[in-house]
Amino acid sequence: MPGLTVSMEPIPTGTAKFDLFFNLAPDESDGSVMGEIECATDLFDRSTVEQIAARFVRVVEQVVADPSIRTGGAFPTAGPSTTRGITSSTRTWSRVPA
Repeated sequence: MPGLTVSMEPIPTGTAKFDLFFNLAPDESDGSVMGEIECATDLFDRSTVEQIAARFVRVVEQVVADPSIRTGGAFPTAGPSTTRGITSSTRTWSRVPA
């Protein structure tokens, strides 16, 4: 519709719809990305979610710094024990061509 302006308005529900959910959106004022993480508090405590968020940011920073990197190559910064968990858990999912 001509002249219509639309904006995103978050409406918190107080409940998690998924075990762990990353909600990311562009901030058009400066070109950055804003986000929030929603989680099931019976499965995750705050410090665990903060660690997951920090690891996600490190992976994104590595991929932005070197777009040719495969995301699997970015995981070692999370540490060997975490990398083993990520690798073994992703084997159950369908592989998608890079």
